[in-house]
Amino acid sequence: MLGSGAVGLSTPLTTSKRATAATRDEGVSLPLEVVPHVTTSYIFDPQYASVLPYAELFAVEVSGDAAALTGSVIEVDFDSRVASPVDGGSVLRAGRQMLHLPVTVSGSADSGTLTIPLPTLEGSTTGVHENVTVGIPLNRTARFPNDAVDGPRASVIRIRNRSDRVTNEMTVLADPPAPVTGSVWGASVAVVWDDIALRGDHSAGRYSIPAFVRVDSIGPGAVPAGTQIVVDVDAALVRLVVDQVFAGDDPLDVLEVDQTVTTNGGARTTALTLRDPLPARSSLSIALSAVATPSVAELRDLNFARVSVTGSIPSNPLQRVTGSEAASPVSDSGRPRADSAFTSTI
Repeated sequence: MLGSGAVGLSTPLTTSKRATAATRDEGVSLPLEVVPHVTTSYIFDPQYASVLPYAELFAVEVSGDAAALTGSVIEVDFDSRVASPVDGGSVLRAGRQMLHLPVTVSGSADSGTLTIPLPTLEGSTTGVHENVTVGIPLNRTARFPNDAVDGPRASVIRIRNRSDRVTNEMTVLADPPAPVTGSVWGASVAVVWDDIALRGDHSAGRYSIPAFVRVDSIGPGAVPAGTQIVVDVDAALVRLVVDQVFAGDDPLDVLEVDQTVTTNGGARTTALTLRDPLPARSSLSIALSAVATPSVAELRDLNFARVSVTGSIPSNPLQRVTGSEAASPVSDSGRPRADSAFTSTI
């Protein structure tokens, strides 16, 4: 059962570091250096009691003598429960050169290996130092709602030379985040949009505004107090009014929130801060209305409306990534809903 104490964090055996190995091929000493390019994300254990930092590998930088690079092979072992290969091969960048590389995938349902051969680089000769960056075509698949994995394994990078000998090997693990207190939680936002008519000196159109917002607490823990529901609209076009905040679908169950309104960069931001936690598997609703400005000057640029949920701790490892933390008005094609009379930005 999740309590209010510090959530356990996994401790890596090693971290991502530069790996250098002396390679002897045909009697020549050829040092290579390997640097992983990673971004850190978080996975949870099946009970959502521990946060497991995970290093998502998206590229590998290999440098050294051109003779050592040519004909070498990059191998990447990955946890198939966490990531999966992306079709289309890989891309190598060496200075101004951009080359497409084939990728071979092998393994099982739990563990896979990518094999990427390094080609002969244009103008490369023995004794010339080369630096190449190779994209690693992996996509994290352990995402909400399947963001819990029992004992995820870190990726391993190996370099094999032309003689099929392993010359470099390293495990890529993320440093653990600072300990935080609380329970694992998540939130998603859904918005009902409305349109209001706009008329300027030489143009007319419509502007989408949020009329109704629903925030769902995904769990397993409560959305913590201090979390903000943030609504942005164009300050020059509309004045937004928060009519009511209530629990679930009951307008009589009014929720107390703290409200602040600020204007910056042409956007007017209304932030509603939760005074109390929002229990797991519950929701809150926000009814809004907006009043258009009587007249606006020639419109060249505007800020689209946006609704988002923001935790009180930036990049909080306890917050599950639902993919629905924010919403903007878009059409079925994915383009912003706006009249063609306006040139607009998000």
